[in-house]
Amino acid sequence: MKPTTSQNTEKSPIFKGLNPSDAVLLAFLLLGFLLLSAAIYIPGRISGHSSGNFVSIRQNGETIHTLPLNKNQTITITKGTFTNTITIQDGTAYVSHSNCKNQVCVHSRGISTPGQSIVCLPHRLTLTIQGETNQNNLPDSVSR
Repeated sequence: MKPTTSQNTEKSPIFKGLNPSDAVLLAFLLLGFLLLSAAIYIPGRISGHSSGNFVSIRQNGETIHTLPLNKNQTITITKGTFTNTITIQDGTAYVSHSNCKNQVCVHSRGISTPGQSIVCLPHRLTLTIQGETNQNNLPDSVSR
């Protein structure tokens, strides 16, 4: 007969001497650290897109509207038979409707960072984000 071996029930050195109340305290400390980190990180990311930035809407080379990105709104621009609907939602501007033939402007991704643009060539309409560039949103390196 084989002798029976006892199972190794010893705790690892990391958890040795850790009782349940210590584990709960450790879990709360870790959760508090994660929440504090998120509270610092998330508002900085959000404000990098919309705080103080605005969209400049130009048609035929003239600025016809300048709208803040921090206010959700929808406007319709009509000139002759041309119609474009611009929507600003959660700090992002996009063309939600246009009666142009190719619909490139409608299928373009929304813009939220200074320097980004959307163009509707048939209607000679451009949307450009203006404002301060948040240094945290810039690329880390330059490719050559």
